[in-house]
Amino acid sequence: MEHARIYELGEADWKPVRPDLTQGILGASLPGTGATIQSLTVTRVAPGGRFEVHRDTYRHVLYFFKGEGTVSVEGKEFGAKAGTAVDIPAGKSHSYANLGKEEMVLITANLGP
Repeated sequence: MEHARIYELGEADWKPVRPDLTQGILGASLPGTGATIQSLTVTRVAPGGRFEVHRDTYRHVLYFFKGEGTVSVEGKEFGAKAGTAVDIPAGKSHSYANLGKEEMVLITANLGP
């Protein structure tokens, strides 16, 4: 059984990106590497905004750029802030909410097999 995974990119394995062409540029792979991206959406969530609990037939990764709030997966709640990535397996119930006073911004990658 697949479980949701929470990542803090401050703890990621940052590696040089194309060191033959760059200086001082590091990259870290987000969860979901190797999957087919079906869609990639940038989402803005107003203070107090929320995406209610639901299930999807596909896996997806949420990556938070701005704001603070919560993400719930299968009833377990996690904090979400800039630098948080959440890997949600297909069929798992999930939701998120902006609990802060500023807009929350995230990217949602809907992933295929």
